[in-house]
Amino acid sequence: MKLGLKHKAYIVLALMMLAAVASSMALGQSYFGAERSRVFDARRRGVDDTATSVEQLLTRGLDRLQTVAALPALAYGLQLQEQAREERQIPAWTTLHYLFFESDVFTGGVVLVNRTGQIIWSEPSDISRLDTPYTAWPRVQTALARQPDDDHAFVVERAQGAAEVLVAVALFDQQQERVGVLIGAIPVSSATVAQSLARGLLSVGGAAHLVDARGEVVASTRPRALGQRLAYWQPSDETGAGRVVTRQLPDDELLTATASVPVAGWHVVTEERAAAALADVRELYVALWVTRIVFTGIMVGVLLFVVVSFTGPVEQLTVAAERIRAGDLESEFRLDRTDELGVLAEALNGMTSSLRDQAAELERTGVLAEAASRAKTEFLAKVSHEIRTPMNGVLGMTELLLGTSLSSTQRQFATTIQRSANSLLSLINDILDFSKIEAGKVELERVVFTFKEAVHDVLAPLQEGAESKGLLLTSELPTDERRAVWGDVVRVRQVLTNIVANAIKFTAQGHVTVRVLIVEKSDAHGRVRFEVQDTGIGIAAANRDRVFEPFVQTEGSTTRLYGGTGLGLAIVRELTEQMQGTCGVESEPGKGSTFWVELPFDWATAEEAIVPDAAAPAAPARQAEGLGLRILLVEDNPVNTMLAKAMLRNLGCKVQNATNGLLALEVLNGESFDLVLMDLQMPVMGGEDASREIRRREAGRARVPVIALTASALPGDLENCLQAGMDDLLTKPYTQAQLRTVIEQWAPAHST
Repeated sequence: MKLGLKHKAYIVLALMMLAAVASSMALGQSYFGAERSRVFDARRRGVDDTATSVEQLLTRGLDRLQTVAALPALAYGLQLQEQAREERQIPAWTTLHYLFFESDVFTGGVVLVNRTGQIIWSEPSDISRLDTPYTAWPRVQTALARQPDDDHAFVVERAQGAAEVLVAVALFDQQQERVGVLIGAIPVSSATVAQSLARGLLSVGGAAHLVDARGEVVASTRPRALGQRLAYWQPSDETGAGRVVTRQLPDDELLTATASVPVAGWHVVTEERAAAALADVRELYVALWVTRIVFTGIMVGVLLFVVVSFTGPVEQLTVAAERIRAGDLESEFRLDRTDELGVLAEALNGMTSSLRDQAAELERTGVLAEAASRAKTEFLAKVSHEIRTPMNGVLGMTELLLGTSLSSTQRQFATTIQRSANSLLSLINDILDFSKIEAGKVELERVVFTFKEAVHDVLAPLQEGAESKGLLLTSELPTDERRAVWGDVVRVRQVLTNIVANAIKFTAQGHVTVRVLIVEKSDAHGRVRFEVQDTGIGIAAANRDRVFEPFVQTEGSTTRLYGGTGLGLAIVRELTEQMQGTCGVESEPGKGSTFWVELPFDWATAEEAIVPDAAAPAAPARQAEGLGLRILLVEDNPVNTMLAKAMLRNLGCKVQNATNGLLALEVLNGESFDLVLMDLQMPVMGGEDASREIRRREAGRARVPVIALTASALPGDLENCLQAGMDDLLTKPYTQAQLRTVIEQWAPAHST
């Protein structure tokens, strides 16, 4: 369904509103995250500060006890006490009274017990406690036993809702045997540590706890939690500095902060409902979100008014533009507005008027261009046919003449005629090729071939011309010269032939060398560089960029000395570009030139690469001489008829002639032949129509090969002939060797 401009505008507005809502939510989320982080940081600092205070309190008490326990007199006093228990006034005890009198740390008192747990000394002094068992001795002894590598331990004692921390430090004699334990008591209650922690940090309903190494609450702002274990907390998971997390419980979400007290292995823990802790943040978030939505609604309302005011005229302009695009240049668009849209409507009308004029001119120019192109194509086709037809007679008769006994002067004249005719034929071919390239009628083929095959096919026909000038014509191939590739071998040969022929023409002495180099190689693809190096006249630097242009040679004197149209290298460039390649030249006047072409290829697989060796000519399927082949020649031109008959008789064939397709059908109706040579353009009935009728009549009978003879050289000739029922095509002018090859290929086996 096609949407109008108004509907699109509404969709855009809806998307804008959604975007505004999304951005509002994103902004709120960002603000909420920042405020949440601020709350978390406050909780983290609180538990860190409290854990530090507890750590300092316990560390002060431990340091005081360890300092006293290290006094040698204390251990010595214990030994004396054991030796003479009735002696109470040992000097060391006086020292202890002095050290711990009104201690600001051990407000719960200090006792000294021997190795069996009997109280030897206490501060404050209490004679009734002496020689009595210390009530917490079993827990102290167990705590010290759990830490054999330490000389101290912390034990929590609880009584009637209160708790105190017992800091125990062992005393050792000179043999490092424990002779007693010095124990100091630090009261810890909800009114001290935990309440100071909670002050100003927690929301309503929150609680703060001091948890010992066993996970039990030592002190808390919530009295019922004393001595209990926190269900959600695992001591092994809470270590290090302050840490704040949210915990999902079955019926609530808690915000907890934890910090450790390393000296005792304890932890400071706060807990509060996450909703209560973040209540202020959520209220600000909602207010911000509502404000943004209100602002977005106002903005969308303004934009909606603007859209409604302009979409109508714009839709009218769109309809007018669609009519113009559809080719309706006659109607005009009227919009009664004086603003920019009115100016746009007038501009649209002016553009329509201009387009009408341009369309009329283009139509006239297009008709002329099409007629000119059609006339050019028809002219080239007629020129090709009309020139090649007599050229067939000239070259063929010259070939036959050279096969007879001639004097040296006569042979020289005949050879000159043959070379001149070949030069004229080459010129015609170049013009036709360039015309086909310009018209875009060149279609690339994709066949399997080898570099060795392609280079051999190029050099073989040019070898005689090079040798006649005393030039050495050689090739240098890569090590895997027989590696097969996919490409258009006909166009590759044409490119190389033009370059090599050009090098031979402009080289008076020395050599012409063709090189094949693989410059890029992968598993499936490759890029190959063909180089043609000569020792000819060379090209000046100023002229190198022009040699590939059509109808251009480097200097006017070059044309006078060497001849040519300047199309050969232009065809090279055009064909190279069509094959996705590049070409260029490196040259120095007087030292020769190196023309190069780089082309991409796909490597053929081992199964695809079954290509015959071009250097070794294939053995003919059979020899035509003396076999008595009966051939029907269908040709209306007297000269070409005479030539074909002479060549066929030289090949040992019996020939019968018909001057048009209708006569050929009458002859075939009463006689049988081994092969038919059929001209295409004849009066009464042409070759293609005659071939179709031949195939229709021989249904169910033996098929006679039909070979087309044509002076045309346009694309599609072979395809048209095959569709008409012909088997092959031989282009005029042809040589006796070419005629022999096609007969040997298609004539059926026959013996006299």
